[in-house]
Amino acid sequence: MESECRRAFRGYPGIILILLLLAVVGEFMVRGPLRAVARLPAFNDFAEPYAGSRAWIFGLDPYDPITARYLWQRAGGDAQAGELLAMYPPSSFLVLAPFAALSWPAAMQAWTYTTVALFLLACRGLLQLAGLPWPGRRSAAFLVLAVGLAPIQTGIANGNISVAATMLSILGVWAASRGHNLGAAVFLAAGCALKPQLGIWFLVYYLVRRRWAVAVPALTLVSVCALLAVARLWPAWPMWMQSYMSNYHHWFAVGSIHDFSTENPSWFQLLNLQGLFYVLYKSRVTANVAAWLAFAAGFGVWLYSNRRNRDQHSELLSLSGVVIIALFPVYHRFYDAGLLLLPICWSLRSVQSRLQPVRATALLTLPFLVPGPAIAFRMAKQSGLGTITETGFWKAIVLGHQTWALLLLGCVLLYANMMSLRQPALEAPCERRFW
Repeated sequence: MESECRRAFRGYPGIILILLLLAVVGEFMVRGPLRAVARLPAFNDFAEPYAGSRAWIFGLDPYDPITARYLWQRAGGDAQAGELLAMYPPSSFLVLAPFAALSWPAAMQAWTYTTVALFLLACRGLLQLAGLPWPGRRSAAFLVLAVGLAPIQTGIANGNISVAATMLSILGVWAASRGHNLGAAVFLAAGCALKPQLGIWFLVYYLVRRRWAVAVPALTLVSVCALLAVARLWPAWPMWMQSYMSNYHHWFAVGSIHDFSTENPSWFQLLNLQGLFYVLYKSRVTANVAAWLAFAAGFGVWLYSNRRNRDQHSELLSLSGVVIIALFPVYHRFYDAGLLLLPICWSLRSVQSRLQPVRATALLTLPFLVPGPAIAFRMAKQSGLGTITETGFWKAIVLGHQTWALLLLGCVLLYANMMSLRQPALEAPCERRFW
């Protein structure tokens, strides 16, 4: 093992990779789990699903802000926090019930450690799925990019459930590739139950590929989970649905934190294309139509290429294409860019292939190694650069550069999907050694 490490990392490139890996691991720990634990018992993104799940356990309305705040503070939450307006599906409350049974500080710590563990397992699974052996330079490069992704670090620090949902879905893909169909269905169903707008696209992939042994059990488990979750809320019907709609109108009102227009000061934290198109066209209708047209065109190309191509070696490429274009039309925040793990892994797996988009894919993921728009916004605010921040260039390019990167990445991946029809074997499978 020692001699293999020396051969893999000899020379200046190997030394640089090792130093970069050590640096991003330190950054990950400081910006991720350590920051999450240090903020306790303050409010974060996990507070709303935690309080909602706690209310769900007692058969109360999980979307009522007064009930949610009361239960959260009784469990040890910060007494100075404002209202908790949950927007998560009932199925997520069922999945989070084991954490909601704990006190808030204990639950947040357990959730942080669980999310970190899922992330590490997902990285391990992707390396095995791609056949990248460890020790090796390509596997080390993947770990540098994966551990350095700012959306994952920030998501762990804030306790956002998108990170866990993404990792569970990736673990489902890994389990399916190893022939563990039932285990894959459980992982995929858990990811979809936590965050349907993320997890559903993994199920779409298996449906399009006609992998019924994975898709049917996963859809069944998701449906059962949703039915059980709604059944537990039956005593609170119809109040919980009214509360949910009230919360929805609050969060998506003009100027609110989920609004894609520039009337929302933090609009640049959204990944869906509406924010970028609104800056360009100054029209909500045009922004919505343009985003949905971009998605429809992209999904049509992806569907055409994947119904014709059944090559097992294109699985990472196919999944990368559909999950990235799925970010285009509906609400997605910065944390959801954890899905970039898939195209990063595919690009490093296929770097020796004849497909030209491979290097472009890796380059287009680099803007997500830092929270660039947030840093630029804070620096401009502190420097008092009011006139510059109102220009179209600032909004469309400086604040919107990550959305541009996702749009271009989607186009590159779709082009690669079409090229794979002519070159189905992207590369010879690598040796299946792993750690």
